[in-house]
Amino acid sequence: AIRFALAGAEGTVAAIDGLADAAAAPGVVSATATTGPGRELRVTHSFLDRVACVVATGPDPVAAAARAAAATALVRVRFTGGPTIPSPTQDRGVSGR
Repeated sequence: AIRFALAGAEGTVAAIDGLADAAAAPGVVSATATTGPGRELRVTHSFLDRVACVVATGPDPVAAAARAAAATALVRVRFTGGPTIPSPTQDRGVSGR
């Protein structure tokens, strides 16, 4: 299953935190940032809001989706001159449709 961490606010990215924790979570095979420091984030309600993705496996699709969602919740966006914002996740259901 794949889940995306989304931009929870707008501003200049200082860092994407929590990727190592997400990568170490049960069942996770990949946790990758899709943006980096210096990028101006704007909430567009499109694929451009994605700041990281997490891929996880499990004994069944429901478990894989739950693992991916739990790991994605560990990802946070830190903004220049501002707070660290937990990233909302994009969850398209168990089937991904």
